[in-house]
Amino acid sequence: MLSGCIYVGDWSKEHHLRLSERFRLLAHHCIIDGNFKQAESLYLQSLDEQERAQSDPISRLSLLLEVADANFLGGNPDQALKKYQAVEDEAERLRQIQSAPQSKQKGAGGSDIQPLSIPALQQLRADAITGEGFSLLQKGEAKQAEGKFRAAQEICKTIKKTAELHLFPLDLCCDCGKWGLSLAQESNSRKGKQASDASGLLERIDDTCPTSCASSRMLISRRLFQSAGGTASGAGKAAPAVSKDEAKLQSTWESLMRGGQRSIAEKDQGKAERYYRKALQLLDQKNDRSGRLQMTLQRLSFMIVRQGRDGEALLLFAREVELKRDRFGKNSSALAAPLCRLGILQVRQNQLGAAEQTLADARSIATRAYGPNSEVCAIAYANTGELRMAQHRNTEAIEYIDKALPFFIKDTDKYRLRICALYLNRGAACMSMNDNDEALKSFARAEELIDYSVPLGMQVHILAPMCDIYFQKKDYKSCKSVLLKAQTALATLLEGGNVPPHKRTVFEGVKKHLQDIQSLLK
Repeated sequence: MLSGCIYVGDWSKEHHLRLSERFRLLAHHCIIDGNFKQAESLYLQSLDEQERAQSDPISRLSLLLEVADANFLGGNPDQALKKYQAVEDEAERLRQIQSAPQSKQKGAGGSDIQPLSIPALQQLRADAITGEGFSLLQKGEAKQAEGKFRAAQEICKTIKKTAELHLFPLDLCCDCGKWGLSLAQESNSRKGKQASDASGLLERIDDTCPTSCASSRMLISRRLFQSAGGTASGAGKAAPAVSKDEAKLQSTWESLMRGGQRSIAEKDQGKAERYYRKALQLLDQKNDRSGRLQMTLQRLSFMIVRQGRDGEALLLFAREVELKRDRFGKNSSALAAPLCRLGILQVRQNQLGAAEQTLADARSIATRAYGPNSEVCAIAYANTGELRMAQHRNTEAIEYIDKALPFFIKDTDKYRLRICALYLNRGAACMSMNDNDEALKSFARAEELIDYSVPLGMQVHILAPMCDIYFQKKDYKSCKSVLLKAQTALATLLEGGNVPPHKRTVFEGVKKHLQDIQSLLK
């Protein structure tokens, strides 16, 4: 690919960055093929082009991190450890500079260096320290590794928004660090005895890591466990090369998934769906049941749900549950979140009997695996609350909603939509029980959270019943204020032209009802 590229003179910054990315992509392919020495060489060439382009420090540190990854995968934990430490030290130095009040650094020619993202620097530190932990594990130094993983986890707690994960080469995310910590603790407790077999460890990784971390799960398990009963030392052993068929499958699948993501960014949902369906067809043809299949099912089903096609999405969610159950067993913690997703769609498709069992299983697994105060458990409670409303068991619905709310309220910015939906459902359940005072409190809490991120349809469903309650209470001033907000949201929604016909009928009825209230207020 690069044989005809010769550096001549002073190319523009864009040329150097483009060439850097080409070297980097070639290095990724070498990682797939198991040519770690060649990958390291290509990464270094990519890093050299970054230096020529005088790119930002975060980009250069990210590349140096990948050089360390190549050393690590090639069975050189000592060399990898040095590079990971270099990334950690430089990221911390830059973080301190950025955190210092009114500090300015001068670059070449006396120009000011552009401000750097502290969360991005913290993410780099966490990734580097996690890499140090895995390097120490590879050297058989589990006690020191445990300390590194703990340090990385503490940094991760300070990062509200983590950097976007890439598919290659390692994706050492915070959740990989959690798994590494459990492995180090197990190694320490066993005092040098063999660790669990590889299949059990793969389940633990899948339970902990997000689906976007699929490639790292495969690589971590391969390099740390050379055989089914292998130990975590593995020092000096290079990970075996991926077969050419596997490399081709991974490359083609990635291209399709990136095409889907690009289409979504371009707001072309139809094109994105075609990409994801082609990816799913490819995996089915190869009978591939790895993390790739799970990620593909999730991306496709989430996109279909956003289009209101719950019936189609339900089939995909059911398939995801079946996949997890086959891989890990019916009681695996990996099933908790997929069961929550399947259960709520069963509720919305009026499959209430099936939803009862699905959500009972989700609550049981989530409580046992993650604890009653976990996110997964809170989602299971919220979804059960919606099920109880569909069953007209409103008192129980409120109880489940009240169990779910405390977890989400702890981070309102992150869970704004979820909290709005819970208060909306709580208000509706209270109205069904003729408890308008309590209903108004719930709707008012939801109204306080309304901003641009809350869908217009949800805004209408929050504001319209508030108009009714205020009117019944003869609080006409509050009624007029909320009525104006409801009509504005409703008009914007209906003029947008994106409302499905069956929902448009509902909203047209709400519009007529609000007009009737307006006429009575005059």
